[in-house]
Amino acid sequence: MESNIKLFLEDLRYKHEAWQRGMMELIKHYAVKGNDPLISKISGRKEVISDMINSLKCAGLLTEHEAKEQAKLFDVEIRAEI
Repeated sequence: MESNIKLFLEDLRYKHEAWQRGMMELIKHYAVKGNDPLISKISGRKEVISDMINSLKCAGLLTEHEAKEQAKLFDVEIRAEI
């Protein structure tokens, strides 16, 4: 993995983890019963990160192994190539 891609992913992971902690605190304090929009927002954010990792893999900037490793670090799933 190129160093600039690695730095980008490390920075993104740091921001993502901070965002997740903040959202979980909001959910804990202000959650609405049922289909809470904050929970939907977390799900949408994970989908965006999953798509980004998949795009980096498809562009050849991440190997299959690196993509799986990053998906595990971000706690997301990457789609199998079609």
